[in-house]
Amino acid sequence: MTGRRHRILNYAINGIGVGHLTRLFAISEALRARLQAAGRDADIFFLTTSEGDALLRGRGYPCFKLPSHELVARSGMDPEEYEFLGREWMHAGIELFAPDLLVVDTVPSGAFGELMPGAGDALSFCRRKAFVYRPVRPEVAAAPEFRSMLRRYDLILVPDSEEQAGVIVPPDLAGQVRFVGPVFNVDREQALPREEARRELGLSQDAFAVYLTTGGGGYESAEARLCSAVDALAPLEGVEVVAAAGPLYSGRQPGLANVKWTRELGAARTLQAFDLAVSGAGYNSFHELMYLGVPTIFVPMPASVDDQRGRALRAQAAGAGALLDPGLPPEALRAEVERWRHPGRLRAASEAARALVPENNAAAAAEELARLLP
Repeated sequence: MTGRRHRILNYAINGIGVGHLTRLFAISEALRARLQAAGRDADIFFLTTSEGDALLRGRGYPCFKLPSHELVARSGMDPEEYEFLGREWMHAGIELFAPDLLVVDTVPSGAFGELMPGAGDALSFCRRKAFVYRPVRPEVAAAPEFRSMLRRYDLILVPDSEEQAGVIVPPDLAGQVRFVGPVFNVDREQALPREEARRELGLSQDAFAVYLTTGGGGYESAEARLCSAVDALAPLEGVEVVAAAGPLYSGRQPGLANVKWTRELGAARTLQAFDLAVSGAGYNSFHELMYLGVPTIFVPMPASVDDQRGRALRAQAAGAGALLDPGLPPEALRAEVERWRHPGRLRAASEAARALVPENNAAAAAEELARLLP
């Protein structure tokens, strides 16, 4: 290979989930492949507060990590001390790495506000800056601080379609915005076909298989939600459940004959094993399930900036799934699953899901980022 090595730093601001980290990982995989194909070298690093950093192990991405706010809160550490240490640590890391390209996901000011001008201005040590503007709730996007931080980035990369994103950007920044479509960490070529996926998961070939997840598993309510859903579905005749608790889950795992538990990352490659899913409507879960054609009962999870209910309504309107309010009793979930046990309805919903999310656009996102490199 020829030319200088590019220095790329991904900043994933996660805690109770792994969505930011997963999205930046998917983009980095595509960017690394693109640069290698062009004969260009790059050092790609991650800076994160996510407890799901195991995703990066074995894939050649060094990771500098701070504990999440949630883990520190459970430890009893003084939150003001943590905020100070975190801000200084992140600022120093960015300054020392001095990347050619910094890629920040969802929170433009950083986990500790250290990317803001008055907090030391860590962005000044980066040659080029890109912000991955995953759609957020309107009140978050309209906040003056959020809008002013957008001006500090050379590229605003929106991982959604222009029609669906609904992002709020000052008019004079429109030229810096690129809508690339949904980005996530699976391709259909990588996903196992139904029979093979069922064998890998230990599911019966003739069972009605249900995938149950709350995402990364770090939500305070994850245990109650998962166990309640398991209790609701376990009595159903002919049903087998895989409870994908997520890498951050630390709750109970009731041992039932027709329920299997997993906390592993990378469940998307086996999603085609399932007839139906019961899931939160986080960005990654939603797009992976729809892309792979899995009809889904969406039960929105609490999120500080994410409009999960809006995504669930999109799937319901398209005929690809249903919205179930989280406050309903377990019997409501059991009844909803029973309503989906019709082959014709499932086939139609699977086709609608694939039409709703027809492709993974990680390569398009990588193409836009590559243009920022010297």
